[in-house]
Amino acid sequence: MPRTATAQRIWLADGNGTPIQPGQEKPGDLIFWDSYLGPSKIGHVMIIWSPASKTTIEARNTRAGVGYFSYANGSSHRIFEIWRVRKVADRP
Repeated sequence: MPRTATAQRIWLADGNGTPIQPGQEKPGDLIFWDSYLGPSKIGHVMIIWSPASKTTIEARNTRAGVGYFSYANGSSHRIFEIWRVRKVADRP
């Protein structure tokens, strides 16, 4: 999987993932936030830890570090997309 959030989203859309509707997410799915550059640009990616509590595990920033964070009740960013990584063996 690529390093940057934008490259990861492109990789997933190129046949390595499945888009997921909000409310259908599972642990391990990836949430892409929009960017400070605008709502049509990807700015950050996080891994869903618990859909029930709407928590992620992520490297948020240098001050907050790596930890568990909430994606419930809005942030300063909105969810751009949610993706589930496909198994490599599932790919034709």
